[in-house]
Amino acid sequence: MMLSFGFDRSLRLIKPAQFELVYSNGKAMHHGPVKVHTLANECSHHRLGLSVPRRAGNAVRRNRYKRLLRDAFRHLPEATGSGYDLVITIRAHQPYSPGRYQEILQEAINRMRQP
Repeated sequence: MMLSFGFDRSLRLIKPAQFELVYSNGKAMHHGPVKVHTLANECSHHRLGLSVPRRAGNAVRRNRYKRLLRDAFRHLPEATGSGYDLVITIRAHQPYSPGRYQEILQEAINRMRQP
C-alpha cells in the first residue's frame, strides 16, 4: 500500500473571495508570529489557506513555512460534523516543528467551537 502525501485541491482555499470571506467573518487567533483566521464551512472537512508574505523571509524560508504548515494540517484529526476554513498568516520567525503548528491549528479550531 502506498501512502499519499498529496494536498488535494478540495482541502485548499484558492480563490481570493474565499480568503476574504474568512478574514471578514471568521475569528482570529494570534500565537506569536502565527495568526489563524477560522470560519465554519459547509464541507465535511477542514480547508487550508496560507498567506506567507515576502517580508517573512526569502523564498526558501517561505516555502519551508508552507511545507511545515501543510504537514501539520494533514495530521489534524478528521472533522466531526462540519469542517472549518483556516487561513494562516505568518510573520518571520524560527520555524516551529510540525507538531507545534498542529497544536496551534487545533487550538484555533477548538476556540471556534466554543460559543
